[in-house]
Amino acid sequence: MEIYLKNILNIIIFTAIILIPVKITNYLINIKKVKLNRWIIGTSSFTFYTLFKVFLDEVPSFIDNIVKVIFISFIVMFFEISRMNFMETNYKGKIDYTKYLNK
Repeated sequence: MEIYLKNILNIIIFTAIILIPVKITNYLINIKKVKLNRWIIGTSSFTFYTLFKVFLDEVPSFIDNIVKVIFISFIVMFFEISRMNFMETNYKGKIDYTKYLNK
């Protein structure tokens, strides 16, 4: 029974770790009208996590977990901004294949 409750708690925590950055990104872009650069968010999170792991070897596990949650949050924000740009057709790499299907 204890393992079952622990698994449910883990699922709830992991779901919150994914959904909270999505809501924050939508709030910042749609309501506050903040322009977020996805490449700055993506590269800074990767650089922060890499430097943290390289320079700080002996770190308590709860601090390491907090840094991992921040890293995952920024990566989720990166992909959410990419999705929002793609849906608004501001994405430069989008190709409209429907014009080729009608021939």
